[in-house]
Amino acid sequence: MGIRYYAYAFDSDQTEKALVDPHTVIGFDPFADALGLEPGFAQGVTDFRQSLPERGFAYMIG
Repeated sequence: MGIRYYAYAFDSDQTEKALVDPHTVIGFDPFADALGLEPGFAQGVTDFRQSLPERGFAYMIG
């Protein structure tokens, strides 16, 4: 067990928008984003490819 860290990248011109409403740049379900699953995933299979481009999202376990 550990701490999960999620990092979403966005263009600098979106900074003010992200500060006002972070969900404009953060996925609804970061864990699903990390594993390439649909948000709210309950069961099934995955190919473990991130649903977001790797340059725009990082998933780390600490």
